[in-house]
Amino acid sequence: MKLIIMGPQGSGKGTQAQLLAEHYGIVHVAAGDLFRQHIAEKTAIGAIAAKLINNGKMVPDKVTDRMIKERIEEEDADEGWILDGYPRNLHQAEYLDQDNPPDAVIMLDVPESVSIARITKRRVCSKCQGVYGIVVQPKKPGICDKCGGKLVHRDDDKPEAIKRRLEYYHEETDPLIEYYKPRDIVYRINGDRDVDAIFEEITRILG
Repeated sequence: MKLIIMGPQGSGKGTQAQLLAEHYGIVHVAAGDLFRQHIAEKTAIGAIAAKLINNGKMVPDKVTDRMIKERIEEEDADEGWILDGYPRNLHQAEYLDQDNPPDAVIMLDVPESVSIARITKRRVCSKCQGVYGIVVQPKKPGICDKCGGKLVHRDDDKPEAIKRRLEYYHEETDPLIEYYKPRDIVYRINGDRDVDAIFEEITRILG
């Protein structure tokens, strides 16, 4: 099973991706996590990504494409995968289609007000970059469960920054829905509900 999960910031796609990966026995491939892993391991991809990200620039498609392709061709992805945060634009979708066309695209729809409300409550570990929010909360307020690092409120998780990110998301990602629509593999899900209710609907659709 090859899945793509999409949705604006704060839609809960990371949470659903993890649940779906466990349910179907497939690999959850989160582009953001992969970049952080490469940066931490100081790989060639990590060196390129770190330099660009630190200067507020986007990582080129060809670098992201290569990273994702290498990951989903690893042995543990033989049974399938769910992509989270990729593809983000038409070029990436076309690249993925060359060797790994998806079986289904799950689109989580949430109002902008919900995205903003959820993300402004998000806190990130200053050491390991672990994320806490409405669904996952730390056992000790302000402290990361994994490494004991201090949880911080990032500047790009504040309302004005979120609005800019949502605008960019729609510009880049909305055309992907039209790209996949002719194949009849896009399933739009109301993401403004309980986590379990969303998960049950998705698994009912996918079988």
